[in-house]
Amino acid sequence: MAEYESNPLSVVDYIVLALLLILLIGMGIYHGMAKRRPTTTRSFFLADRSVFSLPVALTLLASFISPVTLLGNAAETYVYGAQYVVDLMQRLASMLTIVLLYVPVFYDLDITTSYQYLQLRYGFPMRLLGAVCFLFQTIFYIAIVSYSPALVVNAVTNLNLWVIIVTTGLVCTFYSALGGIKAVIWTDVVLVIVIGGTTILIIISCTVMAGGVKQVWDINNAAGRLDIFTFPLDLTERMTFSSVFLGTYFSNLIIWGVSQTAVQRFLSSRTLKDAKRSLWINLPFSILVTGAATCQGIVLYAFYHTEDDTISPTSYCDETSGGCGTPPPVYVHQPPNYTLPDQIIMIFVNQQFSNIWGYQGLFISCIFAGALSTVSSGINSMVAVTMEDIWKPLRRWLAKMRNKELEEDDKKDTRLSKILSLIFGLLTIVLAILTSRLGTLVTLVNSIFGIFGGPILAAFTLGMVWPRANSRAVLVGTLTSFILGLWIVIGSYVNADRLEDVIVVYRLSFLWYAMCTILTNITISVILSEIIRFLDPKERNKVVDPKLLCAWVRPKFVRNVSEVETKTDNDKITTEI
Repeated sequence: MAEYESNPLSVVDYIVLALLLILLIGMGIYHGMAKRRPTTTRSFFLADRSVFSLPVALTLLASFISPVTLLGNAAETYVYGAQYVVDLMQRLASMLTIVLLYVPVFYDLDITTSYQYLQLRYGFPMRLLGAVCFLFQTIFYIAIVSYSPALVVNAVTNLNLWVIIVTTGLVCTFYSALGGIKAVIWTDVVLVIVIGGTTILIIISCTVMAGGVKQVWDINNAAGRLDIFTFPLDLTERMTFSSVFLGTYFSNLIIWGVSQTAVQRFLSSRTLKDAKRSLWINLPFSILVTGAATCQGIVLYAFYHTEDDTISPTSYCDETSGGCGTPPPVYVHQPPNYTLPDQIIMIFVNQQFSNIWGYQGLFISCIFAGALSTVSSGINSMVAVTMEDIWKPLRRWLAKMRNKELEEDDKKDTRLSKILSLIFGLLTIVLAILTSRLGTLVTLVNSIFGIFGGPILAAFTLGMVWPRANSRAVLVGTLTSFILGLWIVIGSYVNADRLEDVIVVYRLSFLWYAMCTILTNITISVILSEIIRFLDPKERNKVVDPKLLCAWVRPKFVRNVSEVETKTDNDKITTEI
């Protein structure tokens, strides 16, 4: 790989960056200071359920278009081939599952956080466990999201790493704390436009410079990088059709189906129909953006691996042996020497477009946009979970223990929510600075969701589709699968340099982590539930609230879910029909 010298940013590049940050801060001020600013926790977290389907669809998209998508997918494809494109093939299946299974249950319950469902279904311990897992999952995820673009931009522009991290964190914290979910939603709409436009521009320009679409296809095909329909039985293979399809399917259910970051968005929709419509509108957008990021890796490989065909086989002579033969590959564009594969697309922009004023600034704005949307969404969701699933139940419990009447003050809670936004924002900055390079973005994020998200997804799914699941069994199953996932991931990282000498579980492809924890939880929970039901007559006589079940497993006498009223009072549930 060739050494390269990074080209400095121009004044215009800095102006483009500054304009984006000013726009984001301005939107936070507008939604925070306008007449309809969030003065209640419901408006701060759910925008009073007043948002239409299109902005909800775009903010769902922007919430998960992080540098993992923009940089990680491109790097994964550039280094390992187009296998990750299989992710696009399962999108319809995962979205159909989410729309039919999870969204109706969450929306009909009229809750603020998805983990309130776990309390209604299993009791407060499961709600607390789900909330804690989400907080750890999200804080580590957005720390990686904040650190990764800073590392990439720093590597090619010589901008100070800590300045980039702190700037990203402060801007996100500011408009998340001031404007609440409505500021985040409308800012995400702007960010989607920036991200989409810049990504398309890079694909077109890179394809033209690589020699055209046919040239891009031929180079990748000749290298065997387009062979996506491979079905080896080896679970340690980094990417196969099965591992990518199933791995990304379950990861999408974690991210889009039960994660508070997503649930909070479709709960802010005006109606259930709008919530479902927002997800269907989001589907083609997510396929296009993810596909475009993957396409970037394909065209970059062709760009850096186009051989100079002007050198004839007879023109190469070995002076030592005196013979002539086939010359070694001579590339038109030498592959650059990068520290991390995730840097490749930024290096391309820096090398090829530094002479165009504002182009580097536009692309860096795109990377910032992905980070800002993900971090701000994560901060707002963490605040919602902390307030609704931890602080308020704790406050009710303390009042009960002191035999005092609980005094609710929603204005104080809203102010506390904004303070928590600041705290989580600062914590994200600290963790981002302390984050070390443990692997590629795609690997890191799949590991995090496998550890924390897989067990909780299994608990949600069992609760909705299997009425016989009980709280004690699911709690044991969730804890066990969480410990298993943590053991596998830590073991794989600790033994990364000697994987050939360790047990096979440490060599599992990162795409199987989520599926492993999900199946473990389901297996343990089902077996223990049947044992507990056999031993405890009370469990056999329990009736599950029909609203907590998906439509096709509800009792036949419940014709309309609106006939059922669910009430919660200090962690207790009563059902009236």
